[in-house]
Amino acid sequence: MRRFGARLSSLTLFGSQARGDAGPDSDVDVAAVVRDLDEAERVEAIDLAFHAWTRSGRVGPPLSPLVWSDSQAAEYRRRERRIVLDIERDGIAL
Repeated sequence: MRRFGARLSSLTLFGSQARGDAGPDSDVDVAAVVRDLDEAERVEAIDLAFHAWTRSGRVGPPLSPLVWSDSQAAEYRRRERRIVLDIERDGIAL
């Protein structure tokens, strides 16, 4: 996530890879929180993850990024959205 530099608030591995129960078809779930992220940048971040995987020759599991602005993450946390609770419970900070 070099693209966002100091704006990257957090990067967290979550899901089956973080829990240690990933299977051969499991993806790699990563949550990124970026300060002052706009929609175009969110789409760009998702595209960058896909392109990184394809440039690797599609070796290993695909990346499945979840990209939020800091305000979106705070709102989801306030509303106790299930995905946020799962990330906080099982996530591994990167």
